[in-house]
Amino acid sequence: MMPEAGIRERSFIRARDLMFRGARSWRNNAISQTEGFMKRINLMISGILFFALVLLIITVIPSEVGANEAKSGTVAGNTKYVKYYANYDVNANGTHTVTYDIIVEVLTEEGVKSANQATFSYSESLENPTILSAYTLKKDGRRIDVPPSNIQERSAVTGGGPMFSDIKTKVIIFPDLTVGDKASYSYKINQKTALFPGQFSMTETFTQFMAYDDVRISVTVPGNSLSLQCFARGVQGGRVEDKDGRIRWVWTYNNHNIATPEIGSVSEIDYGPLIVVSSFKNYGEVAEAYEERAKPKASVSDKIRRLADELTQGIAGEREQAKILYTWVSQNIHYAGNCIGTGSVVPHDADMVLDNRLGDCKDHTALLQALLAAKGIVSTPVLINSGSSYKLPDVPSVDVLNHVINYIPSLDLYADSTAEYIPFGLLPSRESGKLAVHTANFAGLRQTPPTDYKTNTLHLQMVLHVHEDGSADGETNNDETGFSASAVRALMSYIEPNMEDLVVRSILARSGFTGMGTLIKGHPRDVSEHYTYGIKYHLENVMNVPGPGAISVVDVFSSSLSIRSAVGELNTPKRTLSYPCVGGISTEEYTLELPSTIKIIAMPKDIHLAGSSITYDSTYIRKNNVVTVTRKLEDRTPGNLCTPEDDARFRSIAGSIIKDLKSQIIYQPADGEEK
Repeated sequence: MMPEAGIRERSFIRARDLMFRGARSWRNNAISQTEGFMKRINLMISGILFFALVLLIITVIPSEVGANEAKSGTVAGNTKYVKYYANYDVNANGTHTVTYDIIVEVLTEEGVKSANQATFSYSESLENPTILSAYTLKKDGRRIDVPPSNIQERSAVTGGGPMFSDIKTKVIIFPDLTVGDKASYSYKINQKTALFPGQFSMTETFTQFMAYDDVRISVTVPGNSLSLQCFARGVQGGRVEDKDGRIRWVWTYNNHNIATPEIGSVSEIDYGPLIVVSSFKNYGEVAEAYEERAKPKASVSDKIRRLADELTQGIAGEREQAKILYTWVSQNIHYAGNCIGTGSVVPHDADMVLDNRLGDCKDHTALLQALLAAKGIVSTPVLINSGSSYKLPDVPSVDVLNHVINYIPSLDLYADSTAEYIPFGLLPSRESGKLAVHTANFAGLRQTPPTDYKTNTLHLQMVLHVHEDGSADGETNNDETGFSASAVRALMSYIEPNMEDLVVRSILARSGFTGMGTLIKGHPRDVSEHYTYGIKYHLENVMNVPGPGAISVVDVFSSSLSIRSAVGELNTPKRTLSYPCVGGISTEEYTLELPSTIKIIAMPKDIHLAGSSITYDSTYIRKNNVVTVTRKLEDRTPGNLCTPEDDARFRSIAGSIIKDLKSQIIYQPADGEEK
């Protein structure tokens, strides 16, 4: 029941921001892919979460931003929304103008750092932005207007965003903002072209981890034009009096009971305050609208047919051919967002993707669809949420559907070629067990297959030879399958040769050792089922020789699927919310060759633990001064979503596992006398 350490959705979303882009939050300072990679490596080198971090990049594509982040540069407890108004004025053709009026109060010094800038983004070809006002309201009542020089504009490219992008970000810097002051700003964005012709869809969510005094969301639409459906949860309001031939909805919300965030829980979209307004009658209409413009982009050209034939030459059978084509796309088409105009919801032509060797999820899907079609293999795009949301609102929300993958009906198989380290036949865990919208021949919502715990395995083998001076030489080899193997492949591929020594030292330090060693990276680009990697090392002061003393059996080179990582969840508060999780089978074998100058006088006892979905066994065998330890944890968690009750059941058994992991081999000098 290992929780997925992942990046969760931001606290509010809009269609043009999330729909199929895989881009970073446009209201928060973005971390580019390059910066994100460097941050992960730096954390790893610092000895923080080397292999727990792998779960952060399971999909190996840009993910949704936020861990219930608040809107535009605010942090829970440090700031408060005094006012948040959003007014959507919708036109008959689906375009709209949205006007925001926002006031944020600074409560702490940390709040100053987060609230001194406000950002919002827009598509240069689709939208026109206008800043209506921006000023600092001092606690003594003085107003300090934001000077023009404090309003900046940044390009998504220079900010590390997608390569194909016309997204611009406005940055408002508030002067002389201190504790007790308020940052006030208002702006409007006029949408010139609807993302989907003749359609409107918006989604607003509000985190329970922030304080809000006054929230007001309104939507106005001409009567007898667009027919809108509305869904609201955790807010007050609804349709109000019609006026001047226009229909109007108004919702309000406030929150002064700030909840405590639970790291790794499901998105607030699944349970929190939510407003969805959409002209789509059902998800079938969303599928049809996407398919109408995406299908022509997957046409089979002569160039694509030649490539498909070349790649599959001598390969028989649909599955093997599909595997070859999937692997080629995943390893040869680099990820780059497509955020120019309606490109956020329409892929490039497959030929263009092939020529440029890059594209986003829509482009990957179109190219793979074309290559498969060239071999007579039918496939269809599938719209899903690739974050931590496992539900779809009753009213169709295109905002929540932020990712596109392929489905091959003849194989009953889903494939995501943007996940370049995931073997064919598997999905990243964040895409498993998700509601799915098949864009061709839509026949109702479907679900991607949940992760089978038997596909996630770790076989760890460690041999440690301890010398008479207490130092040791050893080697650890890990053989992994499934999501964990894919994530480790990704991290290993990022480590440059000149960084390996520093990485090894950090790995050893994280396990409590001082030493040096050599990283065995294996073949990270080989996306076969198994991935084998390891480390050879020399450690200082492993034992107090000749004793007396005690030595624990510790995994020097841990994995995200290791037993130690699994029970590490006990360090977090008990859960009250559901959370993404995965099962797996971890088998760890340790051989300790202890020096002849010591005598073992006590060994840990074997242990067997069994719960409703978890089994744990450990055995300790001694032959002279060689100790062999075998530990096995089998987590049979079904699916990809766990409940607080699942968490409680796991905790009831995990405490005993931790005690076993801490058990020690007791020894004294071989001659029986302390020296």
